[in-house]
Amino acid sequence: MEAALGLMRRMPLSLSRTALSSLLLLLPDHSSELLSLVDQPLEVLWDEGCGKQFLLCDYNRDGDSHMWHC
Repeated sequence: MEAALGLMRRMPLSLSRTALSSLLLLLPDHSSELLSLVDQPLEVLWDEGCGKQFLLCDYNRDGDSHMWHC
């Protein structure tokens, strides 16, 4: 687990999502610990209906949707 976290600290942000997915496959018994300790970069998406950008994150979720409410 310590090696996995060390790897994630050294990983460029552009590859962090891929690296985390790979580590989750390699260490399924530690998946909850990995997900709680590794920060993911935020994504900005565009809502076509409102014509606005929004952050894709848990704090911006309404049920299964992340869409901005106009």
